[in-house]
Amino acid sequence: MVSPLWITDIDHQLLPLQFEHLKADKNFEILIQNINVKQLVNTLVCGNVRILSQVGLYKPELRNEKTDAILQCWMDGIHVLPPRIFLSTDMKPCIGDGRHRINAALYLGAPLIPILTSLTDGILIHDMLRR
Repeated sequence: MVSPLWITDIDHQLLPLQFEHLKADKNFEILIQNINVKQLVNTLVCGNVRILSQVGLYKPELRNEKTDAILQCWMDGIHVLPPRIFLSTDMKPCIGDGRHRINAALYLGAPLIPILTSLTDGILIHDMLRR
């Protein structure tokens, strides 16, 4: 069975491959583990967010190469960065990066996922979503 694989440890063997990407965006500095993925999806309201249900993910009209690529990474044992979440000006969680990773985790039925967020948004997001 395939499960989502996330880069969540500074010592993780694959993190050096992603480290420059992380350093380039100083707004995303902390990792929060064990976020309820369904609660996150139900809370997301901003931007052009297109999160798909498990059933809807592989309807022919919704098939997506990026989501396929994430699933293939996990089948091959490759860890990926967690999605990046930020708070909008009206304090609603938004996806900064990682919609396809969230879709893939939902498709696999993952109950919890880690997220990356800013230090300033982290406490509020943690309180909203880690229940």
